[in-house]
Amino acid sequence: MLDEAAEKVTDKAAEKAAKEVIKQLHLENRIVPKHMFDAPVEDEAMKRIKQRVIIGDETKWVTGNSKQDVFEKATILLSGHEESKSDVIRFKDYTENWFSLYKENTTKPTTRVGYRSYLNTHLYPTFGDVSLNAISTDMIQIFMNQRSHMAEKSLRNILVFLTMIFEAALEDGYIERNPAKSRRLIIPSKKVTVREALCNASFSDIIQNISSLDKQDQLVVSLLLFTGIRRGELIGLMWQDIDLENGIIAIQRNATYPSTNQAVLSTPKTKNGTRVFPILEQLLQYISVTGQKNCFVIGGGIKPISLQQYRNTMSRIGKKIDLHNATAHVIRHTLLTSTYYAGVSPKLLQKLAGHSNYSFTVDRYVHTPLEEINDAGCKLSQHLSSL
Repeated sequence: MLDEAAEKVTDKAAEKAAKEVIKQLHLENRIVPKHMFDAPVEDEAMKRIKQRVIIGDETKWVTGNSKQDVFEKATILLSGHEESKSDVIRFKDYTENWFSLYKENTTKPTTRVGYRSYLNTHLYPTFGDVSLNAISTDMIQIFMNQRSHMAEKSLRNILVFLTMIFEAALEDGYIERNPAKSRRLIIPSKKVTVREALCNASFSDIIQNISSLDKQDQLVVSLLLFTGIRRGELIGLMWQDIDLENGIIAIQRNATYPSTNQAVLSTPKTKNGTRVFPILEQLLQYISVTGQKNCFVIGGGIKPISLQQYRNTMSRIGKKIDLHNATAHVIRHTLLTSTYYAGVSPKLLQKLAGHSNYSFTVDRYVHTPLEEINDAGCKLSQHLSSL
């Protein structure tokens, strides 16, 4: 038995260390031959310690700088775990421990729910029971290819998350390289999601009909149309954030609905999300009468409205006026496009949008209006005609 084998080693520190190694290798319940070790022999000439290890009919020698070193090497040899310790840890076991320590209490609720969804819906069913060091780049590419129907952003987010997991495992010594960090990996998404801005005529039509709405709904639509605010930022807006004297609106919080109907307040979506908007002349008439400073603008209460209340509000507005199928995000695209073509510098546009760099704002949120395209076509036709 294991205890009988351990008794043959006189060095107590070595014995203790060996038992710990055996415990880590999950050998507690294994039967180990009685005569697996001889007493260690010191080689005076080499200043090294040798240990004979008997495995069945085969004899092997293990050398080391100390009894503890030799005993650990011999134990690993006997266990058949000469590879890495990742042989005894599954992807799911490692990830759960890593997630609870480093992500569970340090990420925003919506991000945390998103990560958990990636794990339970995609990663655990595929890799959960696989040893960490058995997961290859090819396996990850096959995993991605099987999800080509998903949006590119979703697949990219999953790959980034998977990369974080393996990066931590690499740092902990469970793997020798990060299989998710390869230039060979591609995002195979076939799903293209395009959010187009409203044309000028549709945008103008909504503006012209704001006054036909109830006062509270006027607030909702006018703030969306004239600030380009995100849905969560709109719901998290309080009257104390509106400074009529200086003509600005401060964005300081964001409302999300990670898993329930009730809003959870946090900081804005990105680190650049805390920002100010100018109060446009078109918006001033709808917010000239303010509510109590400690109350939310939308709903007027001391708590943000629920997700269902927001949906009911947008449904009610859509029945009263034609929103041209625009969501809050489409309206945001529309206003940022209009702001760009009004001559506002890309850098200032980035600040108003709450993005980290202006190239992202221009590339993602600024759309070329149909009128601009048609005008370019007319100019090109005239030029070609003159040739």
